[in-house]
Amino acid sequence: MTYYDVYIGNLEDDSGAFSFEGGDWSGNSPPVIVPLFPPATGYGEPFFTLKERIHSRRYEGRQTDWGCWVAKVFKSEIRDFIHEVYRIPPESAAPRYLKELLAIVETLDDTKVYGLVARES
Repeated sequence: MTYYDVYIGNLEDDSGAFSFEGGDWSGNSPPVIVPLFPPATGYGEPFFTLKERIHSRRYEGRQTDWGCWVAKVFKSEIRDFIHEVYRIPPESAAPRYLKELLAIVETLDDTKVYGLVARES
């Protein structure tokens, strides 16, 4: 069974296990810093939406492994992605699991670039 995950990753991985510009395509994905996004059943999956945004160049990104695509994004872009994919108008109340995800996103640094990762496993 194939899993299609989306998560926020650390692009500044000190371990050297991830490289945005290169890498050996053997597990070359950023370390997870925010838990996996939930599926958006009925609304299209976050995985395919993120991949399309990388391919269309809406987000700066690239394929970094056979089943991994990474976009370089700021916190505001992550927040907007969540609202768009899960169809949450900014003024409406989100389900609890999305409120928890958005609360974690709010703790991120506004000026730092993160990896929004679509990983197939």
